[in-house]
Amino acid sequence: MRAAPFSERGEPIPHTLHVVKFHTMIQQIRRWLRYHHGKKHPKSGSAADGSLSPFVAQLVGCDVKKPHKPTPYNLWAKEDLNKSKIQKELDNTIRRDGLPRKQHAKARADITRRLFGALTFEQQKRWTERVEEEHKKACEEYEERLNSGPSTSPEDRQR
Repeated sequence: MRAAPFSERGEPIPHTLHVVKFHTMIQQIRRWLRYHHGKKHPKSGSAADGSLSPFVAQLVGCDVKKPHKPTPYNLWAKEDLNKSKIQKELDNTIRRDGLPRKQHAKARADITRRLFGALTFEQQKRWTERVEEEHKKACEEYEERLNSGPSTSPEDRQR
């Protein structure tokens, strides 16, 4: 007859607790193996899965990164009229609160969000629709550049 496993205090460990610890260790090992397998064998952009398009795009001079969709308030902030409003508000905040230079970007983002939030719902909706349209167009251009062959024009070859 085998002796039951003992804990650090010398008390016998019940069989169910021993099995639970065993299964926990197995799960930890599997998680470690999955993590390290993923590190050694990445899924996207490698030649192993036949996807050489990022490499070719880089050689051709095309952007490899997919365009990101900006937030509506950032697109709104790029308009000239809105830039001046934001800058004026930022200057007032810097003078009033004495913000250090490293906090200017955060203050600008806060002011932009606040001013955009003050717009009517219809105006915010228009900016959101504009963001969707511009993102869709940028994604289409990206896909077209990525899926098209290399350019044969002499100007592109000399870049």
